[in-house]
Amino acid sequence: MNNAKNCVLLAAIAATAGSSYAFTVVTDASQMSTNNAMTDFENTSISSRGNTFSLDGLTFTSNRGMSTVDISLFPVNGTHVEGMALFPRLDGEVRAPVFPIDIDLATPVAQFGFGWFDPNFAGNVAEFYDGEGNLLASVEPTPGPKFGVHADYVGVMFDEDVIAQVRIIPVETSDVFAIDNISWGAVGEPIPAPGTIALAAGSFMLGIRRRRGCAEAVRQRSARAHPIAMRSNERTTRLPSPVAMHYRGGACSRASRDWRCRTDQVAQ
Repeated sequence: MNNAKNCVLLAAIAATAGSSYAFTVVTDASQMSTNNAMTDFENTSISSRGNTFSLDGLTFTSNRGMSTVDISLFPVNGTHVEGMALFPRLDGEVRAPVFPIDIDLATPVAQFGFGWFDPNFAGNVAEFYDGEGNLLASVEPTPGPKFGVHADYVGVMFDEDVIAQVRIIPVETSDVFAIDNISWGAVGEPIPAPGTIALAAGSFMLGIRRRRGCAEAVRQRSARAHPIAMRSNERTTRLPSPVAMHYRGGACSRASRDWRCRTDQVAQ
């Protein structure tokens, strides 16, 4: 990881030292869950959107208005941003000044990330809040060259659905920016740890061995007690019912009292 990314991570940790929730900083869309919802603005047209704009369950607010714009002619198109994007100016002209954008979610989520178009100055920040307005995390994008065009990805992942609002703040009104490819989602199903999978597999194999051991114990005792009956029934799939009942309380049951050692359930 380069020095700029290290600085961003340190800034995120320092700014959220008081947060009671652990989180992971996300620097690329590939780190987000594939089950997340996605808002990429591709189904919108170039248009003014007013001070409040709702799309896909997200509500965007900016005091100076917003527009959906086409950034496909910029060289960073196809990286963290592509095609249509949301720009914090009402007239749709990609130029300064620009102002903060607030994003409110209908339901709190655990993951939230987005592409940040052209952050050029250190100090730009995305702040993540819970439903009570408490700051959960604060992450800065990696700035690009001052007179170039750049894009970065900014996001966080929590273990709980706590993110209710995101605030995107440019450090200078002259640092033109837009947002795109917003990914968000609730906590998914946990993936079993490798040790848990191995334990489950071991238990399954133990069950198979135990059942085979029970079957062998029953077969041997039945053969000794009923040699004629066993020879005449050695091709049947189950012990005759009287034999099975006779040995239900046998040595195998004392060794293991679960259903696999019930002799009337054991196949020959």
